[in-house]
Amino acid sequence: MKIWKECKKLRERRFFPENLIKKTKEIIEEVKKEGDKAIKKFTQKFDGIELNSLLLNKNEIEKSEKYLKEREKWAIESLKKRIENFSIKEKEKLNSWMSGKDIRLGKTFVPLERVGVYVPGGKFPLPSSLLMSCIPAKTAGVKEIAIATPPDKKGNVNPAILYAAKISGIKEIYRMGGAQAIASFAFGTESINRVEKIVGPGNIYVTIAKKLLFGEVGIDMLAGPSEVLVIADEKMPEKWVKWDILSQLEHGIDSIGILITTSSSLSSWIYKEMKNLKGDIKKAWERGGGIYEVESIEEAIDVANKISPEHLILGIKNAKKWVKKVKNAGTIFLGYLSPVSAGDFGVGINHILPTGGNASFSSSLGVRDFMKEINMVELNRKGIEKISPIVKTFSKIERLPIHGEEISCREEKMKP
Repeated sequence: MKIWKECKKLRERRFFPENLIKKTKEIIEEVKKEGDKAIKKFTQKFDGIELNSLLLNKNEIEKSEKYLKEREKWAIESLKKRIENFSIKEKEKLNSWMSGKDIRLGKTFVPLERVGVYVPGGKFPLPSSLLMSCIPAKTAGVKEIAIATPPDKKGNVNPAILYAAKISGIKEIYRMGGAQAIASFAFGTESINRVEKIVGPGNIYVTIAKKLLFGEVGIDMLAGPSEVLVIADEKMPEKWVKWDILSQLEHGIDSIGILITTSSSLSSWIYKEMKNLKGDIKKAWERGGGIYEVESIEEAIDVANKISPEHLILGIKNAKKWVKKVKNAGTIFLGYLSPVSAGDFGVGINHILPTGGNASFSSSLGVRDFMKEINMVELNRKGIEKISPIVKTFSKIERLPIHGEEISCREEKMKP
């Protein structure tokens, strides 16, 4: 494998500096003790605004559409509908009874009662992420959804975020961000009821807070900076590869954009082209950019599986043929005409995905994340007869005799 440019950022994935962990713990503890007072204090400190009320009133949500263009409202509504359609299909796949006649096994899917959704605001407001969290939750049957999103210097929330919430039927929106928002959802305060699970991406303080509070509350995942890995052959247009990489690097200087290719001309072109970058996207490329030239597509996929990227583009001929070789990825984009932005904003697949190599053991957000799966077992007379010798033997092996008696008493009752 020839390395044109090594991705330095790969060595730092899953890295949480001790000083940031310490600061986050301090914020969490203060919110736990002081509640609303602490949230308002941190909102003034970090967001530069003094708030009387954390909760937005209904009028602020209702008038949000006045600040949006018709085209913007149409795009938000269209994405909502696509996410909804996909979520409904996801839910339809959740089958309760799975097997058996005498021994029936299955699961019942129970929606969570109350969920907290974090929505980034500020420099990169993400109404799309609100939809990606709230629509699957609604489809699952969650009764209460509360949103936390940081305000601007005037105490306002981005109107696109508010409009996305409005059309999703969300009325409980709090002006708060960072670790303090996560802590308030986990513990509850005077004005905020605690939730059962917190979902949605955020900055490193949000991510560390979710990590520290897991167990006190459920979380979706530890979502970090954006990542894309493009596997491209000689047929993939050069400019497409360039924009595929840059589209994820523009999320921030900690983002990752990697090319693995069998084409020496493509790797050379990208290497030269990226030298012309400027500003934050240049910083992102310097740390999180990589170009690797390999001998075969099989080798490229092997490298990709070790990296376990958030987004994997298979910009190769007969991409479907190679899908089964992919073991670790958040979302796979098949073929030359499937860019990551389609998944981010267009098609309705969820874009809240595992990052930092976590795609090796976790999956995208979906309807199932907003449900508890409760096992179900139903036996009849023949079922008891079939499993009786197994249970009784294990009760002796593990020295738990009453487990055996639990079966025996039923057998006695079943005797003619």
